[in-house]
Amino acid sequence: MDDCAAIIIEIDKGCDRPNNMSDDEIIDVYMENNYCGRNYEVEEGDPDKVFLDEEDIWGLVEE
Repeated sequence: MDDCAAIIIEIDKGCDRPNNMSDDEIIDVYMENNYCGRNYEVEEGDPDKVFLDEEDIWGLVEE
């Protein structure tokens, strides 16, 4: 079996979200903006974990 690498995205649950975005919508926008979508193959040097707070989430929709 091949080794599998992932980017774990944690989202601040207690923050205001643009248009009441769901976790999945936030992840889709984050991956599209940073890695050209969810089908990105993780490469060496990519972060193992990403934490998105309110400022990060609002920044995603402004990009």
